[in-house]
Amino acid sequence: MDPINDLLIGIITKIEIASCTLSLTSEEEGSTLGQSTMRILRDLTAKSKDNTAKDGGVINVGLIPSNLSSHCQLAQSSVIAAGTVRALFYHYGPAKGKGRKALLSAISLLDGNSSESKILATTVLIAALSAGTNGNVGTGADADADTGTSEKDHRAASRAAVSGILPGGRYLSRKNKMNSKGNNTEGEDTISDESCTSQFGTIAVSSLLQSAASPSSTIHIDLHIVTTFVRAFISDTSPLIGDCSKVVRQILHLESNDDFDEYSPRPQVTKLDAAGAFGLASEIGPWTEMSPRLLVDVAIAMNLWDAAERICISAIQFDSPESDEAVHTLIDSSSERHMYRQSDSLATEFYDNGGRSRYAEARFMHACSTISKVMAKRQYPIIERQVERVDRAFEKINSDHAKYQEDPVRDGPQDIREYALSRLGQCNEHEAAHRFAKLWAMEYYYDAEDAEKYIQARKERYLQWDCIFPGSIIPDVLAHPTELKAAFIDLLTSRDEGGCIGFDVEWGDTCDGAALLQLSTEKRAILVDVPALISSDEGCDALECTVGKLFAGTNDVEQKVLVVGFSCHEDLSRLSASSRNAQKPWFTKTKAFVDIKPLIGKHKPQLKHLGLSRISEYYLGKPLDKAEQCSLWARRPLTEPQRVYSSLDAWAVAALWSSIHGRQSSITGNAASET
Repeated sequence: MDPINDLLIGIITKIEIASCTLSLTSEEEGSTLGQSTMRILRDLTAKSKDNTAKDGGVINVGLIPSNLSSHCQLAQSSVIAAGTVRALFYHYGPAKGKGRKALLSAISLLDGNSSESKILATTVLIAALSAGTNGNVGTGADADADTGTSEKDHRAASRAAVSGILPGGRYLSRKNKMNSKGNNTEGEDTISDESCTSQFGTIAVSSLLQSAASPSSTIHIDLHIVTTFVRAFISDTSPLIGDCSKVVRQILHLESNDDFDEYSPRPQVTKLDAAGAFGLASEIGPWTEMSPRLLVDVAIAMNLWDAAERICISAIQFDSPESDEAVHTLIDSSSERHMYRQSDSLATEFYDNGGRSRYAEARFMHACSTISKVMAKRQYPIIERQVERVDRAFEKINSDHAKYQEDPVRDGPQDIREYALSRLGQCNEHEAAHRFAKLWAMEYYYDAEDAEKYIQARKERYLQWDCIFPGSIIPDVLAHPTELKAAFIDLLTSRDEGGCIGFDVEWGDTCDGAALLQLSTEKRAILVDVPALISSDEGCDALECTVGKLFAGTNDVEQKVLVVGFSCHEDLSRLSASSRNAQKPWFTKTKAFVDIKPLIGKHKPQLKHLGLSRISEYYLGKPLDKAEQCSLWARRPLTEPQRVYSSLDAWAVAALWSSIHGRQSSITGNAASET
């Protein structure tokens, strides 16, 4: 007996034991539930063969020995039926409508039988479709039907068959999923006997998950099918929480303490397997045994944003106490990766479930990003619309602050107008800037005297280059190998004892990797033009012997140099992408860096969700001026404001490292008194 048959026999046996209080007699007099179910599966197999034969195809299936037990015969009947419905798709191909019609014609046999027979036949058929032996396709009685197919085709055909058998198992709309769980109305896609359906389904899914979690199991369980099974059959998922948690942790290689370090070496997980685990968790909601925030972190680290969003929806549905934290993690992560449109959309979607605290900032940054992009195209009406969107967002958030007796947020509408006027001025669009300034009842400065007043006002509000590096020249962008090597030596020698090198990366929509790398101690900053350097072998060699060795911890210095970033997952991904796209690889190891954001969260928990600018204000006395954050970083030459902004971002990380380790910044002298 093969392992899939053993699994199905176990499911059938458990259903028989659990169903002793149900009527097990078919509508056909003298026929047991098992016999009528087996007849359904055999008729389905015959119909599948006939439908394929009409189009010139042939499906060969094995025979079931008559001396087997009834449970074994039912198990093998389900395996054969699963093989034949897969064979329909092998014959017709996934792109042909005939295959879909042939499948629907065959599975229509499930609708004309007694409720219990139909439910049991559907249960064992889907269980058979979800199971396959690792490394092999086509086992047991359905081997002939599946001969010659790859594992990938096998899984694809199984999922296609399940989508036809359970059309009501597809994902519901986000709105419906957030508003209710398990409240589907009765309809043509809904299996009618809810009690029997949920009981049979829970037993089958539990057995499938236990097999998936068993280290010794040779069966591969398709979690995508299991998730559809849960969605269509099971109204109360609480009995499955323990099994679900074990499977998800095993597939994603997660520890039981809910700790996750995205930078630590971990066993490789394919996105397909991970997506199955995330989908299963979202449907079952095991949030009493594992953290939804943890899974959001893992999904984002694998760039599975839709999965992370579904996890947040699930945490809200199941009333997890960590649902708000999961939502915060999702929105903050998209903002940190400069995905401003997405963070705005997520903050709006989850406004009543954790998004309110991120809503105003997300809308503001989305507007800044959009204004920067449309400036070159002179699409000025879009600027007006973005300002109006920010106004509405801040009106909404302040109205809710009043309702919750919270302090109002006042700076957004003014800041977005100042940002728009500043960008227009940089593009020499003074006429448009004057028009907007008049519309907004503001003054626009562009002559020398008034511009100086504007600059002084910003100096009083934000950290400025002259205050941090008095008398120093704003660094140029290093685009030549010799320049990089010389500047890098100066950077290393400028580091104080116990100090670090802060780093940051900028990128743009037009480049796959990094557009600019910033490195800074508390006394010196350099700007590295990554795209220019990776275009030649000499540039790649210079990057490898400077930046590459720095991050790998193999610099030719007496003491290891620590590199520190702030929420730097995307920064590292961009550097890695630049290395892959270069003439030769130069960024291969990241052993000498630290992400300072989690350390700040432990040092001052009230700051853990804030950005670099706000945290700088707490520790260093003033915030960073983020006016250039959304500018076009792939364009050359960079403007002076861009070079100042990018240098200070890397410097701030180095200064924060000193502050949280009890070392007063030697430059600003303006750190907050409480550290």
